[in-house]
Amino acid sequence: MKKRYLILALSLLTALAVSACGNKSENVQTQAAETTAAAQTAAAETTAAAETEAAEAETVNAANQAVLEALPEDFDEEYFEGVVTAYDGSTATLKNESGESMSFDLASAERYDDGFFMEGAYAEIGYAKLADGKVAALDLTVLQDIEQRAAIENYDPVICGTVQLNDINDLEIIDQNGVERDFDNSMARTVTFGQIKNGDKVYVYYVGSLFSEEEDDVDEENSISKPITIKIVAEDALGSEEAQANYLYGEIDGIDRENGTLTLSTDSINFEVSVPEELFEGIDEEDFIRVYYEGGLSGIMVDAVRIEKE
Repeated sequence: MKKRYLILALSLLTALAVSACGNKSENVQTQAAETTAAAQTAAAETTAAAETEAAEAETVNAANQAVLEALPEDFDEEYFEGVVTAYDGSTATLKNESGESMSFDLASAERYDDGFFMEGAYAEIGYAKLADGKVAALDLTVLQDIEQRAAIENYDPVICGTVQLNDINDLEIIDQNGVERDFDNSMARTVTFGQIKNGDKVYVYYVGSLFSEEEDDVDEENSISKPITIKIVAEDALGSEEAQANYLYGEIDGIDRENGTLTLSTDSINFEVSVPEELFEGIDEEDFIRVYYEGGLSGIMVDAVRIEKE
């Protein structure tokens, strides 16, 4: 009887071993198939993207050629330069220093913008008038990107885009040229009449640079490794009083009354604040304050015009 039980036990162990080997073999084959399928999918997506890009370029070239063929032989190219006040990816409106505006369909234009053409940039568009009175855009050039213009005009740079991610630490948007932009969102304030959701159009005011590959280092412990959001303004709240207000919120980390400065510690970095003598009254170290400022932040420097204690 014992011998019979032993034979049965050995048979069972053999069956389990064979089953395990079979399962292992099937798992290996499944993983290999999944890896191959993923590689094929990635290759197909890359090929499709390249074909789409080539098709789009061919479409632009064809549109440009059609416009050129419609022009009279002795046409004169004219130029219009100004701030881009509206842009939807295909049609743009520019406003010049005299307050005049012109809109252009850019489908046929040769572009020399390196992806910097967007609302707030300063650009020049070459165009020609067709026989039917319509205007054909022939080429466009960005003369000042949004950061260059902000520095010249002394205000915080602002970029328009569609929200992809918005949480307490990170903000990601897709700008008007389809480029993903990533921000440090830890000190941002939000201005909206509702709630900002993924897919919403917003205007992001920030400090730092989106376009420079070099880090704006202040020192080893206090550096801007990626642009820092100052405020996020929903499209419907763009003209509101809160959207127009410029202020930083933080804790006073140090006061130097002799030199008229204080250090403001925020959730991102420390700001060096220039403070008029009368604004020092009633504040001290470790107080939480709002620092209102005019113009733009220059790196981590800011000139206070009003201070409110929280």
